[in-house]
Amino acid sequence: MPVQACQHQGRPGFRWGPTGKCYTYTPGDPTSRARAYEQATLQGRAIQARRRQERQHLDRQGRPRLGVRYPDVIEARYMAWAQRRVKDTHTLTMRRLKAPLEQAAPVINEAARQDRADAAELVELRRELVTLQAVRDSKAIRDRRPWLRRDQTPEIEAITRRLIRVVDTTERVFGNQAPSGAAMLAKEAAAMDVGATAHLNRSVKRVYGIDVAQDPRLNQALRAQWVQDNVDLITTIDSRYFDDIRKVITEGLDEGVNTRELTALFGERFRVSQSRARLIVRDQIGKLNGQLNQARQTEIGVTHYIWRNSEDERVRDEHEPWPAGVADHRWSWADGSPEGHPGEPIQCRCVAEPFISDPSQLRTRTS
Repeated sequence: MPVQACQHQGRPGFRWGPTGKCYTYTPGDPTSRARAYEQATLQGRAIQARRRQERQHLDRQGRPRLGVRYPDVIEARYMAWAQRRVKDTHTLTMRRLKAPLEQAAPVINEAARQDRADAAELVELRRELVTLQAVRDSKAIRDRRPWLRRDQTPEIEAITRRLIRVVDTTERVFGNQAPSGAAMLAKEAAAMDVGATAHLNRSVKRVYGIDVAQDPRLNQALRAQWVQDNVDLITTIDSRYFDDIRKVITEGLDEGVNTRELTALFGERFRVSQSRARLIVRDQIGKLNGQLNQARQTEIGVTHYIWRNSEDERVRDEHEPWPAGVADHRWSWADGSPEGHPGEPIQCRCVAEPFISDPSQLRTRTS
């Protein structure tokens, strides 16, 4: 797979294949360009070496490797559910606001038109003021147009109150009707726990020929707490969305926007809610995966792990050099790394690969 040209944050760069990290360079700087190309090449070599090592089940030091998977499928299902919920919230709100907005459109749009006309005249008056030399003339200009900041008209104030009442009612209706997601989250957390347990057991069995003993009830409390935390987090997305819509209505009508601009602002808040949902899902899946792996590994007697990142374009810079598995990146479950354990930093998708120096210390089914 060759090195390919790419773009990141408006800057040119190189990466290995279609999904590698984009190493940018300064345009017109041959040294910077050569360095970026070299980094992309080294990344490709590292990826190829990692794939060979996975096939051989050995790390770079020749030790048996116990792979740990990031639960991409579970993250995708949770993400789809969260995005549907955000979309349902926005769709219901826009549907309930449609009729009152259409009824108020003539007043809102006329107020917006008048506000723009007033603003244009104010700019002209200020320009005229600058050209005048006498201070006494400034008072004459202000007298010609007494408004410098017009308050809302009674009609606009009434429309604002009506729209806010619609949003308040929608929030109550959605809160009563929308499923909390607790059942879905509990199912996904259990599936993640089962998957992590089975994968760890298979890895230890394959490498060391040992059947480790694990209690299926071990993480019930941990999963239940994660479910409750995520229900609370998802609820905050709803409440912040409705707060944002109320703020858009109040400030937008106060500033003289028309209905088309108001609708566009509603769309912006919808996209912000989508971004919040993505952050929460990615962060919480990584955290639960890390906590489950820690519990399962320490249960069978694993005391240390090797920090493994996902080796793709989403890996943060401070975690980028961490897939090597050298001694400096071997951490204990008791103390952790400078950033905690894998999954603890925000949106961290890294995993803890168990480091087993003495297989005889593992807790087996017969021990």
